[in-house]
Amino acid sequence: MDNKTAKIRVQCSKGTYIRTLCHDIGKKLGCGAVMTSLLRTKSGNFNLEDAYRLDELQALKEKGELDKVVIPVDSIFEEYAKAVVDGEILKKVKNGNMIYINQMKKTLSDVGKRNRIRIYDIEGRFLAIYEKDAEKGVYSVWQMFLNE
Repeated sequence: MDNKTAKIRVQCSKGTYIRTLCHDIGKKLGCGAVMTSLLRTKSGNFNLEDAYRLDELQALKEKGELDKVVIPVDSIFEEYAKAVVDGEILKKVKNGNMIYINQMKKTLSDVGKRNRIRIYDIEGRFLAIYEKDAEKGVYSVWQMFLNE
């Protein structure tokens, strides 16, 4: 901190607005405040130390080594139970239709009390995240990841 500026480090949960936090601090101090820079060092399981610059990714791509550093999108959702589907349920998933909870019981690897599930086809392709609506007795699409 010097006489006109302060550098702060904030550890917060999602939904925290740092610009609002700066404004509120300035208001409380009675002098106002403005944010001049922001560096996010962590988001979820991702850390700045593990990040790559675009030019680094381009170089890896040109060497055919991009797959060594790019992680699969489904790894972000590993806390959700996994379901492998085929047949009629697969057809419903590919069309974004809801699925009755009782239809999914046999396909889930770990039901628990989790409200969202990762859905894969039998070839292991990640298709979607579905969210449970216990009142209606269904899982509905939360996010689709089809790449066909």
